[in-house]
Parts: sequence; structure tokens; C-alpha cells
Amino acid sequence: MNFKVSSDCVQCEQCVQICQCGSLKLVDSEIKLDSTACIKCGQCFAMCPTGAISMYGNDSSSEQYSSDPLLKAIQERRSIRSFKPEAIPQSKIIELMQVIKYAPSGTNQRNADYVVLSRQTMDQLSPIMTQVLIHTYPKMQMLEHSKDQVLVG
Repeated sequence: MNFKVSSDCVQCEQCVQICQCGSLKLVDSEIKLDSTACIKCGQCFAMCPTGAISMYGNDSSSEQYSSDPLLKAIQERRSIRSFKPEAIPQSKIIELMQVIKYAPSGTNQRNADYVVLSRQTMDQLSPIMTQVLIHTYPKMQMLEHSKDQVLVG
């Protein structure tokens, strides 16, 4: 993989902390990548405060990124997220559930079902039930590492 860290790196370790697969380490004042563990999500690239990380031949100063904030947000979108330990307030979950029914769907059927579970509820489920849920809703595997509530569709 084409991964480089320039001399602009200030060893803040934000990239190490954000790396979901643990492929980045600070070794001898230098960021090192274990390319066998890297899932190429680009989160380190997106989160680097100094723009020191480049990957796939792109860097944060690349002209391919738009100066328009909306377009740039779309271009830099990442699917890997770090979850905060704080629970989402019940009122916010209800609000999101009301809004999600307007999400686009094929032929405007909007026939998706959603399940909202708290981490506490997941901890109370038996291991067999947890495995059934994870098999049914593969996105639930993120709960293995998350202490947050997750919306599953």
C-alpha cells in the first residue's frame, strides 16, 4: 500500500488512537504501519491535524478535493468511526427514529426495519442470542468494541 508520513508529523498519535484495526504504532518517534492489519479505511488520513499522512497517492493538499465544504465532506467521508462512551439520550434516539422513516429507498417503499439496543441491553443478552443477532444483523459486530448505543437497520 502507498502509505507515507511526512516530516509535518508532530507525533500527536491521533492517527494511532483512531485506527480501528491497530495497524498504526508510534515507534522511535515515527508512525509505522502494519500493512497486513490495515483495512485501508483512510481514517488516519482524514483525521491527521497536520496533513502529514498520504495514502494511495493522495494527500490533504491534493487539488482533487473541492474547496466547497459540502463536496469536500462527501469526498473525505469515511465509514469507520470511533464511538464515544456516553450513551445517546433517549430523546435523540426517538428524534432519529422519526427522521429515518424519510430515508430514501428503492421505489420509495421505505420497508426497512430498525432495532435500537443499548450496550446495557446487549450485555444482558445471552451469548447464544448475541450470536443470532450478529448473524442476522452483521453490523452488530461493532458492539464487540463499542460501549455506545448502535442503530441497526
